[in-house]
Amino acid sequence: MNLKQFVSAAMLAMTLSATAAPEVYVDPAGDDTADGSQSTPVATITQALTLVDPSGTIYINPGTYFITSKITLPEAKNGTETALTKIIGVGGPDKVIIDGSNIQFTTESEFKGGRCMLIPTTANYWHIKGITFQNAKDNGIKLEGSHNIIEYCVFRWNNDTGLQLGLQKDKEPYNPGFAWCSYNKVINCDAYENADTKLWNGEADDSGDADGFACKLFPGPGNEFYGCRAWNNSDDNWDLYMIYHPIVIDHCWCWEAAANPATGEKYGSGSNGNGFKLGGNTTGFTGSQGAHIVRNSIAFNNLSKGFDQNNGEEGMYLINNVGFSNKVNNYNFSTRTFKYGDMTVANCVSFNGSDKWQKNKTDYNNSNNWNLGLTGDLSGEFISLTEEDAKAPRQEDGSLPTTFGRLKPGSKLIDKGTPITNFVAKRHVTASNAAYGAEILTLDPVTIAYNGVKPDLGAYETDGASSDEIGLITLLSGSASQTVTKGNEIEAVILQWGGAATDVTVTGAEGLTVTKDAKDKTVTISGILNASTTVTVTTTGATVNTSSDITLTAAEPKQATITATNPARLNQQKDVNRSIDNIEVKIENATGITYTTLPDGITCEASGTNKWKFSGSIATDGVYTITVTTTGGDTEASLTITLTIGNGGSTATKGTVSCTTGAAETTVTEGGTVNIVWTAGGDATGIRFSGDLPVGVTQSVDGKKLTISGTPTATGTFAYTVTATGADNNASASGTITVNEKGGNVDPTPTGEAQICHFTGNSPSLPDNVTVTGSYSTDKGSLNYNGTTYNNVVKMESKTSIKIIPPFNCIVTLYFVGNGPSKLNGTSFELNSDGTYSFDGTKGTTYELTKDSNKAFLALVVFTPLAPKAHPDPKFENDWYHVQQPFAELTNVTLSDNSMWQHEYSENVPGFCTPGAIVIEPGQQIAWTLTHGISDFRINLFAEDNVSKLNLSSASTTGRSVGDTNALNLGNHFNAGSNLNFNLMEQAGFTEETATPMTVTLENPASNSGNVLIHDYYISQPGIGTGISNVNRDKRAGLSCYVTDAAIIVNVENVALAELYDVSGRLVSRNTVSQILPRNGARGGVYIVRVVTVDGKSMTARVVLR
Repeated sequence: MNLKQFVSAAMLAMTLSATAAPEVYVDPAGDDTADGSQSTPVATITQALTLVDPSGTIYINPGTYFITSKITLPEAKNGTETALTKIIGVGGPDKVIIDGSNIQFTTESEFKGGRCMLIPTTANYWHIKGITFQNAKDNGIKLEGSHNIIEYCVFRWNNDTGLQLGLQKDKEPYNPGFAWCSYNKVINCDAYENADTKLWNGEADDSGDADGFACKLFPGPGNEFYGCRAWNNSDDNWDLYMIYHPIVIDHCWCWEAAANPATGEKYGSGSNGNGFKLGGNTTGFTGSQGAHIVRNSIAFNNLSKGFDQNNGEEGMYLINNVGFSNKVNNYNFSTRTFKYGDMTVANCVSFNGSDKWQKNKTDYNNSNNWNLGLTGDLSGEFISLTEEDAKAPRQEDGSLPTTFGRLKPGSKLIDKGTPITNFVAKRHVTASNAAYGAEILTLDPVTIAYNGVKPDLGAYETDGASSDEIGLITLLSGSASQTVTKGNEIEAVILQWGGAATDVTVTGAEGLTVTKDAKDKTVTISGILNASTTVTVTTTGATVNTSSDITLTAAEPKQATITATNPARLNQQKDVNRSIDNIEVKIENATGITYTTLPDGITCEASGTNKWKFSGSIATDGVYTITVTTTGGDTEASLTITLTIGNGGSTATKGTVSCTTGAAETTVTEGGTVNIVWTAGGDATGIRFSGDLPVGVTQSVDGKKLTISGTPTATGTFAYTVTATGADNNASASGTITVNEKGGNVDPTPTGEAQICHFTGNSPSLPDNVTVTGSYSTDKGSLNYNGTTYNNVVKMESKTSIKIIPPFNCIVTLYFVGNGPSKLNGTSFELNSDGTYSFDGTKGTTYELTKDSNKAFLALVVFTPLAPKAHPDPKFENDWYHVQQPFAELTNVTLSDNSMWQHEYSENVPGFCTPGAIVIEPGQQIAWTLTHGISDFRINLFAEDNVSKLNLSSASTTGRSVGDTNALNLGNHFNAGSNLNFNLMEQAGFTEETATPMTVTLENPASNSGNVLIHDYYISQPGIGTGISNVNRDKRAGLSCYVTDAAIIVNVENVALAELYDVSGRLVSRNTVSQILPRNGARGGVYIVRVVTVDGKSMTARVVLR
């Protein structure tokens, strides 16, 4: 689902008191007058909340804490995106218990508010972990804030829902702008035996409200559940009642909803008994909406339905789920016809129970067991489906137990599914029909990894061929099925290979352009389509190779036409201020029209389907021409309206001038050739010149022709005017000749400033960097840039192609006249409000600009150099340093030869590294002077095959011994090829940081015959701090992460794919359409997180798992 963030309530600034602390401890034997240190803990969590710093940690020691009033988290102690404020139960939920049995109340309102903990709308960025919440008069926790994590907690025996996310329904506005209760993550939690059996006055309740988990009553977007279990709750195990955004439920189990464990029967008359209830009642409210994604989850033995629509109005997505032995239905999606969209069901299993589906359900490629004839009792296909194994203790990090729900080796459900590759889950409800102003956002593409030849059916993949053996193909951007008009460009399709694949082959792409990027492992299919074809991309180098097809259909172009209902009216002669006869035009095979500037008094308005009417009167005599052109079709058509008003203008003679050779505004290099010809026309009999010319250039007149020619020997800009002669009214025109110094064909801009490409004279002023295939115009408007006005523009039409090759690494800014989207490398973009669009440009890389749906007009291309990254001196930054700037004499880096620093090096750059390298040949070395000591030192190293050893030494710059002052042979510590995050600090013999100044030297011994390349290095020094370092090539992309024991939360919008790699490049974990990236048992160490967003942007971050 789309993870676009909503603005949270503003966090209050505060002045910390002298007693605030980064860590506060709570103990049953503590004293609230104590300072909360580990040795003198406080007794209550409420007191700890007054002492802890924002982004600090409260540790709750083992014991049962009987509270008398709810714990409310204060806004003043909120954390931040990467440093949440934490409340941690020491020893986990079995050891730390918050009990609400003694919560005091005197009214029904106080009783209903009797929760163990309230996280109000103002409480954001909190992390609650390892605690049991029980015996509350209402919820164990009521969560109304945003960006919070509830992890490895237990909710039991509460008199209402165990954990509830959401607001209320008693008064409007329920959740203004849906700014509250958004982007919360519930990870590895259990909720069981929560039952509303008593009213506030002690009388029996009907047990119709208490769910295990509820995300209901107007929560905002971005809420997710991962790895959770719910059972024996009196109403439903999960309830998404009155909700208006998609929810993700991933790897969750539930059973025996509404079943009283003491009797096995329903708790009460109000009990529903659904496992996953995915909608809400419409009584008095707009029905629930949300294209929920429920995947890899299991529902069994619930007293009603396993997976239930329950009046949800919007189609949902069920992927790789299991439902069995639920008493009414395993899957029930026939309560009512969806108002918006339909169901998508893929790779699911149902047995020992019935299913009900609407007619507009979609079985994704018929990939479920009932589509495949795999019916009957399928329990024998699983290792275990017992409740005992479902309830088994969680793993050390809180993850689910490992036996329940897994397929047996040889199960007939293995490899029977359909791959889910770049499947676009979408919101079906429209913005106009969304309830309560909910913003409608496009859901992200879903790509689900699998083992074997095809995915298994059910919630868990078996072992077998893994991603280490299978060649994977992922569609990053573009559509895999396109129909375009013959002779037009397709939308560029970008696929990425991965897994065990080393390359891909492409067939069926004759006439198209196939571009591979070995570094990013992508292949791009683009170009003009002249015939229908199926392009097949197949991985190579893997044990199991896979293919992906792109179906391209070439449609015959439809000829656009434009005609006048009464053609005789296209040419009219009228008196001044006399209405013209209305002119109606109609079009076919087009969607709209454009027209040249209308004379004052003439208007155009729609007069019917594909019809427009021109009408009005003109107050000034003259001849007026209006050209009307179709838009939105495969081709263009036009007609001309001519209006002669009064006597058609003055009878006086008129002389004209025009530039017939060369360009009015000409730019040349000193010593180049100038040849410009102006010609007088109309009633003119001659032509004259006035103004300045550069030395070496002269002008001459021959009748009505004026020639400016020669070889300029002076630089600068020279302005002149040409004027017709011999008529009553003689026109003039201006021109300039700009002469640049030799060696440059660019605008004379100061060093380090932007270079500007304009199109004066119907050609680019920077022909080495911008080429144009297309048409120019001078009447579409003008652009003023830094005091200079530019009138010539390139018309972005169907056949227009503008190739942009940056002269250096820079920000490329496109300046347009008028509005209208265009495409960059096949991807559409919208203009900023000032008519500009910017992107990062890499020196020598070609970027293609083409037309999108509407016509736009490009006036300038501006190349703004990136500011060189000043190397820190004398301290190093706590970040990766990339060898991408020219070498300067750095006081803290010494090379055997400065030529080793090759900032433009780009051959065979390993993944996660950036271009540029320090190339160390045999016998050469690099030395780093660390004036503040060392706390972390890593390099991205590439060693050629015939490099057998490296020598590493470290020596104190103060004369004292530090580490190993002798050369250390690293022959057994690195591999030929890529060595990412190679730990020089560890290899130099340092087990902890030291503040002693030193020099660290890395030598490629002369005995080697191969080179060693360092692409990036990371140095951290004491006192400067440490943290997550962004190693993204696009530093502006901004990826930050928050790490828990079981998962990594990626703080970025629009996640399509998230992956975790170890430093050897091995894939550890992957998830899609979620901000939750499971650790999958990854232990302490350095890892790389990679995120791909829905728009295809890839970003990485280095994380340290403790």
